[in-house]
Amino acid sequence: MSYTIGKVGNFFQEQNEMITIAINVNDLINNHKICYYNSDLNRDDEDQGYQREPKAPRLSKIAKSLERTVNNDTFLPIPTAITLSDRGVNYKFTDGKLDIVDGKFKLIDGQHRILAYQRAIEELGCESLKTHYLPCTIILIEKQDHLTELQKKKLN
Repeated sequence: MSYTIGKVGNFFQEQNEMITIAINVNDLINNHKICYYNSDLNRDDEDQGYQREPKAPRLSKIAKSLERTVNNDTFLPIPTAITLSDRGVNYKFTDGKLDIVDGKFKLIDGQHRILAYQRAIEELGCESLKTHYLPCTIILIEKQDHLTELQKKKLN
């Protein structure tokens, strides 16, 4: 007996739409932007970031691990999804593929993984990593109204 336990593609949590997709590492490196959290900005400020500054030792450790495991054929995939925001990027889905018109996806979670892949490719010579795909979840923020209820009342 079989039964369905999940869904591929888009899904919702409350009113928040998300999309799951596998993105090529090289494309991900070139089409994301890391926005760092700034305590001086309001949470709803369009320049507010999601990430803390990366930790260099952790980044180096992951990059060296990627290099070591690729070079000795013991690589295990990184199954944890990268979380992206569509804030500020113009894109469309065509025939099951993601086409970016302009802009870059904002990184919500996964900066150490992406930066480690980038370091392993660019500094450690692991060119084969460019062909890997990473699971990603894109949170559709552009469709949401960023104003809080209090801000909406002040505007009226």
